[in-house]
Amino acid sequence: MMLVGLLCVALQLEHFPATPWESLCRGRDLPPAPWADPADGFRFEGRVRFGDGENAIQQEVEFWLGGPTRGRYLLRNGINKVLILQSNRKDGWFFHSEEKAFEAMPLTHLSPETWLRWTVCRFPWGFEEALAGWDPKKDKPFPTLPGRNEELQVELGQDGRPTLWKMGAIELKVADWKPVRNAGLQPHRWNWTVDGDRREELFESIEGRVLHFDAAFRPPDADPPQSNLSAPLQPGQLQAPPGGFGLVNLPNEEWISLPPSNTIYKKLRDGGWIRPLHWLVFEKGNSEPSAFFSPATHMNKPPPNLARRIPSPSGLHLRWTCWNSAAPADLSQTLFDTARQSDLKPVGSVLIAPMPADGRAHHRTLLLKVERKKKKEIRFR
Repeated sequence: MMLVGLLCVALQLEHFPATPWESLCRGRDLPPAPWADPADGFRFEGRVRFGDGENAIQQEVEFWLGGPTRGRYLLRNGINKVLILQSNRKDGWFFHSEEKAFEAMPLTHLSPETWLRWTVCRFPWGFEEALAGWDPKKDKPFPTLPGRNEELQVELGQDGRPTLWKMGAIELKVADWKPVRNAGLQPHRWNWTVDGDRREELFESIEGRVLHFDAAFRPPDADPPQSNLSAPLQPGQLQAPPGGFGLVNLPNEEWISLPPSNTIYKKLRDGGWIRPLHWLVFEKGNSEPSAFFSPATHMNKPPPNLARRIPSPSGLHLRWTCWNSAAPADLSQTLFDTARQSDLKPVGSVLIAPMPADGRAHHRTLLLKVERKKKKEIRFR
């Protein structure tokens, strides 16, 4: 009788009505929350056709997608190769195999296309807030969503998967959904219309859960960017996914180390010893922070007992910006493991930016001091 009862419960759970959000995720064979892992990128290989009819130009194409603002586009036509890199919303480069040098290029169309490509691959992730009250039985057509500086219009097919996307001058139709290992169902046919220009992409291969370093989206031999650990963190928007995984150089600054106590932190902040910002320090294997690091002010008097002035952890750091979907200790361990798998030697503790008090940020930044074991070159394939 007990076995019969358990089977009945299992059947009830299996057929329990899914929420609208769960239905969107299940239609893509995706979990209800994004992966808490730096290996969240994509790699596409196939063919692209520019234009229509007899004047159409067809080329082999390989895309690396590392985030909403990071793309690497390699086009091949015989012996000639063209490489286009985008490392953020503003910086892009163009390389032609006949020129042998990278040139800066504007990202007028490429930047919103990269954002939309990332959004399509992960939809509905990133729109939790916008779709919180969505009722598919009442809300038709599908609600307008926040896009990249413009509204995003989406149409769903009978299977609940998106078929049409419109954002400003961009119209995108996707089809031919196929399973991708560890990344749910992904469209393998992409038809773009941008300012009237048509382009069709047909992919024979799509890889998901790919680890892309930021360096893959900058010209070779580019130095890691400089970063300021004490710069105020800007509250993130829910529809803006995390923005990267890679190496940064941190400058020398004076900081104050204090016990992991909000009471002591507020006392030092209100007393003028530190600026209103702190990072949580996680030692390897610990589930709770061992200390707070806060940027010091220019006060000459020493801080109270239990706190001390220290230099900030300067030098080469591995930086990861991720969704806040896992416990800080789990995120910390993931960063340690990924560093070792990437031929980097961890030499310090993990610093984690806490969630802002207003709760508007839905992702967090982690930093881990590392040393290079060997330098890897990025070459054409």
